[in-house]
Amino acid sequence: MLDSIFMTLHDEKLEMQEHAVALLGKLGSLNPAYVLPSLRNILLETLTQLTNSGVPRLEEHSARLIAQVAKQSPKFVKPYMNPILTALVPKLSSEISHVDVTVQVLNAISELAVAGGADLVFSVETLFPSLVQFLQDSSSLSRREAALRTMGQLCQNTAYIVDPYKEHPELLDVLLRLLRTEMSASMRRMTM
Repeated sequence: MLDSIFMTLHDEKLEMQEHAVALLGKLGSLNPAYVLPSLRNILLETLTQLTNSGVPRLEEHSARLIAQVAKQSPKFVKPYMNPILTALVPKLSSEISHVDVTVQVLNAISELAVAGGADLVFSVETLFPSLVQFLQDSSSLSRREAALRTMGQLCQNTAYIVDPYKEHPELLDVLLRLLRTEMSASMRRMTM
């Protein structure tokens, strides 16, 4: 049965790969000796694809896979937190990065914050300027929403609560503006 799942990891449909990774992440706690080596290989392939491909669709897919692994198997991801963040963070500051790639990278960072918040403490200072910039960008609602969700998860899971307001004085104004002007109820709820 697991061999069939392992074969779907290399399916040409990217959605099949995502579902296979999600399933393997869940099965990792039941049979770690058999599942985790394959999951580790997939994670390494995904990180390589994210950093070296240059194709937006593949970068977006790689970020989705990382988010799935972090969501389904948080204990597995913890030792790999630094290499994962090393691959993800440059995608936020890239000028040529597409909106969909940025959204998926933000979602992956959000899931990583839930999986191992203490391990992200050292990356928070490099992440926050990009997050504040994305909150102010009115060109993409999905990117603003992902940035707000990521900011909330980082603050919740790293105890980085008061310092963002000290280091980024414009943050409070940005959040209050979001509360006043945002039409999406979910965005307003996340802002609070």
